[in-house]
Amino acid sequence: KSRGYNVDQMYREQVSGKKEQKQPTGPKMPKHLITPQFAEFHFFNTQRLDELYAKKRDWWNRLQAAIKEKEGSEKKDDEGEVVVDGAEIDAKEGWTPEEMDESAALLDEGFRDWSKKDFSVFKSACERHGRTAYESISQELENKDAEEVERYSAAFWKLGPSRIANWDSVEKQIEKGEGKI
Repeated sequence: KSRGYNVDQMYREQVSGKKEQKQPTGPKMPKHLITPQFAEFHFFNTQRLDELYAKKRDWWNRLQAAIKEKEGSEKKDDEGEVVVDGAEIDAKEGWTPEEMDESAALLDEGFRDWSKKDFSVFKSACERHGRTAYESISQELENKDAEEVERYSAAFWKLGPSRIANWDSVEKQIEKGEGKI
């Protein structure tokens, strides 16, 4: 049995016309070339990581253009891989060995395993116990030991002013809590 028709839908179809099919834009960029996203409380050097991953994405785009150019050329008898920046750099997807090492070091220096909840508990524990009471703070954090809390605290107080958006209010809140101790 027919359910009738929807006047609004018919009007939209007539006004908008047929939808145009998207033209294929080429291969999709692999996920490992996209800059990893980190929260500000992870304390990664996101600016430098963005620069490195932008270089990698630029290399990938140039590689795709070279492949497309090779496929479009009339010389089909040339069987070989497309080389953009040299075999060594192409093997590392656009990074030099130094940049590979730098990227690994940058990814190791942050605190990827700290969650938003851990960050909030850390701030409130600093208010209650003071910023240098690492043992007491680690007891409030479920899965962090005093050594890890001390390392995070050092990064928090050193990098916080430049990397946390609401640093002034966070600092005032902790100092207010420390004043009550």
